[in-house]
Amino acid sequence: MPGPSLYWIDAIVEVSPATVDGLKASYRPVPTANQPDVWETLRGNLPQGGYLAGDQLDQAFRSTRINAQVFLAESAPVIVITATGE
Repeated sequence: MPGPSLYWIDAIVEVSPATVDGLKASYRPVPTANQPDVWETLRGNLPQGGYLAGDQLDQAFRSTRINAQVFLAESAPVIVITATGE
């Protein structure tokens, strides 16, 4: 049965500090001036302050059918994920 051909997921996920530390150690994200581009209704829930990002971190959340951009908040144990896929 035909269905949607494009899926878009925006997520603001609160995790444990240990999870954030593990992601930092494994994927070595760096400070970025970029901000997560989430759906307008979610923007008020984004943590204030800067973010860490990087290609290796993005790759950890990607698959052959899902493209993801991932940010770690510098001021809170929060991961922000924007993903699209078919």
